[in-house]
This record gives sequence, C-alpha cells and structure tokens, in this order.
Amino acid sequence: MAGEESIVFNVILLAAFLAVLDQASHMSVTGAIKISENTGLRASTVGFIFLALATSLPEISISIASASTGQIGLAVGNIIGSNIANVSIVIGIPLIFLGIKRVKIKELFLRLEKTDLDNLFFGLMIASAVPLFLLLVQASIAVGIALLSIFILYSYYMSRVDITTKKFHEEPVRGRMNKKVLYRSIVKTIIGVIAMILSAQVIVFTAGNIISSLGISQTILGATVVAVGTSLPELSLSLRAINEGRLGLAFGNIVGSNFANITLVLGSLIVIAPFQLDSNIFRDMIIFSLLANIILWYFLSIKWIEWKTGLILFSIYILFIASITPFIYV
Repeated sequence: MAGEESIVFNVILLAAFLAVLDQASHMSVTGAIKISENTGLRASTVGFIFLALATSLPEISISIASASTGQIGLAVGNIIGSNIANVSIVIGIPLIFLGIKRVKIKELFLRLEKTDLDNLFFGLMIASAVPLFLLLVQASIAVGIALLSIFILYSYYMSRVDITTKKFHEEPVRGRMNKKVLYRSIVKTIIGVIAMILSAQVIVFTAGNIISSLGISQTILGATVVAVGTSLPELSLSLRAINEGRLGLAFGNIVGSNFANITLVLGSLIVIAPFQLDSNIFRDMIIFSLLANIILWYFLSIKWIEWKTGLILFSIYILFIASITPFIYV
C-alpha cells in the first residue's frame, strides 16, 4: 500500500513540475527574444551562448558532483547522452509536433542567415570531433584546459562579431538599446532558466530513484534517464520557441548546449578528474552522437527541415536505446 501511495505521489509531483517547466520555458523564451531585440545580437547567438550556457547548468552540476564521488561513468554518460538526446529528441520532437500542427517549418528555417548556420555548423563540428579524439588519447588536464579555452574564445568571438542592427524578418529593428527593458529581460530569463533547472532536477530525482533501485549501470543511467532529464530545459524551451516561430533561437540553444557540454562541461570534468575512455559502451555512445550530429549537419546544409527530419532524428534515439540495452546491468 505504501508503495502505491509513493507511485501516486511521484506521478503528481512529475505532473506539477512539468507544468512549472512549461511556464518557465515561456518566461525564458520571451526574455531571450527581448535580449536579442535590445542588444542587436541574433536570436541564434543568444540561444547559442546565453541560453545554452544556462540550460547546461544541470549537466555541469551533475558531472562535477559525479566526478567528486568517483562516478566518472555517470558523468561522461550524462554529457554524451545529453548531446544525443538534444539532437534526436529536443530537435526531433518539436519538428514532429509542428508537422502535426501543419506549420510550414521550412519557411521558418529559410529565415536563418548564413552567419546563423555557420555558428550551428561549428558547434556540431566540435561536438562531433572531441569525443572521437578522446577515444584515441587520454583526457589529460591539458586537454581539459584546451576545451575550456575553446568555449571562452568562441563565445567571446560570437558576442563581438555578431552584434548587428540587422534582425530576423519577424523582429522589429531597434534604433537604440533600452537598458531598462534589457535588464528586466535578463532577470526574467534567468528566473525562467532557474525554474526550468529546478523542475528538471525534481523530475530526474524522481525517475532516478525508481530506476536505480533496479540495479542498472551508472553509465546507462547517466546516458538515458539523467541525460534526458537534464535535457528537459532544452526540450521545453525549444518546443516553446519553435511553436512561436523562433527557429533560430531553438536551434542555437540546442547546438549551443551540445557545444557547451563538450567544451565547458567535459573540459571542467577532465580538469577535475582526468580519465581514459576505453569502454565499448562509450564507443557506441560516441558513434551515435557522431551519427546524430552528422545527420543534422546534412539536413541543415541541404535546408531540409520538416516533420520527416524530426522523425528521422527521433529514430536515432530509439536505435541508441536498443544498442545500449545489452549493457544495462553492466
């Protein structure tokens, strides 16, 4: 009886915090749009730097906490699993959702400019190349520092060269920065992101308690439940952004989050606890991460973004889950 009451309580808790997550994402998106309008930064750049860094905080906290307790498998599994989830679920589900609503997704995508696509391509390249590199070399402190440097330098580069008065077609042109509105928007966005992160943590905690009791591998737990849970802020934000026609903000957040995971989060983890990736399960995870990134890269390059694209990306995650099932109790 106590077990049934616990399940009911967990279901109510999940439903409540999913509702909080939805409202928090709305607050974050509207705040980010105002930041873009008042700074001259493209929406994709705001998503790539500001929102991506903010929504990567769950991965940062979980990875550092895991490393401090010697659970490197959980930390690395969370980072790589989050990147797979971001591409295949966080992009896939919203595109499928818009297809059901019969929204002309390609028209939204064609509003993105070359600079936006270049940023997305660079983020995907880093997210693909670094994990492969770590299969060949030991993740030393020098590698960690190099990854942190890439994050800092590229974020600075984007913030300096991407400031422009040219806006997306749907955005009004602002002649002068309204600092009061800007500061209010930053605070609104930060509050929304904090609410998203806290909601996701509750959801992850609830799911983790249930699954960890089954004796599942910490690496698998990190790559699935924890990874999807820490990607909930990105999913909620992307659903809201894409539904409001802000494709640049959504894609910038997702690819920027993957970029931050590989450079900032993984770099911090390596500096704290250097390691060597030699497990078969890590190899399979990295292959699926590479596959998801390459397929998204290809679709972006040929400008084929529609509901079928989302279905293909989501299918990658289904195949990923099927491939790691044999390792579930390792």
